[in-house]
Amino acid sequence: MKARKTLSFLIGMLLIFLACASAQELTYTYENGTLTGPQTISVNGYQNILFVNNSDMELDVTFAKLHEGATLAELETADKAFMATIEGEGSPDAGAKMGTMISLADFIGGVHPVSHTQASAYLKLEPGNYIVNASTGGGGDPYMPFYLEVAVTEGPSAEAPSADFNLHMSDFHFDFPDTMPAGKQVWQISDTGSQPHMALVWKLMEGKTAEDVTTWMSDFAGPPPVEFEGGGLIQGITAGQTFYIPIELSSGNYVVVCPLPNLGTGEPHFADGMIATFKVE
Repeated sequence: MKARKTLSFLIGMLLIFLACASAQELTYTYENGTLTGPQTISVNGYQNILFVNNSDMELDVTFAKLHEGATLAELETADKAFMATIEGEGSPDAGAKMGTMISLADFIGGVHPVSHTQASAYLKLEPGNYIVNASTGGGGDPYMPFYLEVAVTEGPSAEAPSADFNLHMSDFHFDFPDTMPAGKQVWQISDTGSQPHMALVWKLMEGKTAEDVTTWMSDFAGPPPVEFEGGGLIQGITAGQTFYIPIELSSGNYVVVCPLPNLGTGEPHFADGMIATFKVE
């Protein structure tokens, strides 16, 4: 009897260990127009997704979980239609096109590796079908997406990492302190609103303000009032999603902006007031 109880205890402890496993590092690589990485994943919870960019271009990498019955072909069509629309300035169609995208999938996070670098994020994986989208473009260059289908099955689940700071993105507000410490940190990114949100984190040029950024982003005319190096790009997520990213900021004044379109009006969220400044010291 005692031996049986001991065996039951050990089995129970093993099951607990398997259910609360440590995060694994899952690596995806883009090189020469090809996107590679694991397409079958048997771990759940918050996993460390590492993306390696071996190209000469900056990449936007997003992970999306398809809704039941949705397909890659449908999401690809909606994605390209949305990106074509937002190239038009303040188009009311932009919100509707983004609405089509989020009717097909939940966007759970991503990274922005510049050329010949790597970037990581902790994303929450649950059983289902996912799409990894690594895209080039911007600055007048054509939008070029590369897709990879990924299936996540039941498996050991990892807890979320500890965070130094929680960034809550709502409709239409950033929950930011006035000051933050310089150096390396882990940020928890959460969409607590009803619309998708993202965050461009830029260091302000000397003497520039949030109003200068809003004016510049209305038509992108003239020199930018921000520095693009040394900040960060927090990829868009849909309502209710949370992910974690490492970020490192040097001392200075920063602005954080959400450029995604309002689902109703198509106007960028920063036009609704989703822009804020903070100081790093």
